[in-house]
Amino acid sequence: MEINKKKLLMIGEVYVDVHLDTIDKISRIGGIFHSARALHSTNIQYAMAVITPTYLKADIDKYSKLLGATQYSIIGTVVNCPNVMIINESTEARDQGYLDVLYCQATTSSYEE
Repeated sequence: MEINKKKLLMIGEVYVDVHLDTIDKISRIGGIFHSARALHSTNIQYAMAVITPTYLKADIDKYSKLLGATQYSIIGTVVNCPNVMIINESTEARDQGYLDVLYCQATTSSYEE
C-alpha cells in the first residue's frame, strides 16, 4: 500500500511559538502543528489527538482544517501554563534558545472518553 493511502494518527501538544529574532516578532501555532504542516505538504492523510490549553481551541479548529486533518480530538488539557515557546533564533543555524514559558507549573488533565 502506498504511504499516501495510509492514515496516520498524531498525538501531541499544541504550543504557541513566539519568534523573538524576526522583525515583527511573529507568533504561530506550533507543537504538533509542525508535523501537521509536513503531512499536509506531502498529501498524507492524518488525524490528530491533542493536549492543549483551552484558549487554543479556536486556533486548532481553524488550522486543523486548513492543514487537511481529517479530524482531531482533544485528549487532554494543559493547565497552569500557556504552552508558549519563546524562540530566540529561528534559522536553526545555532542554539535556538528555546524557553517554555511557565513549563515548571504545567499540569495536564486527560479525558476518559
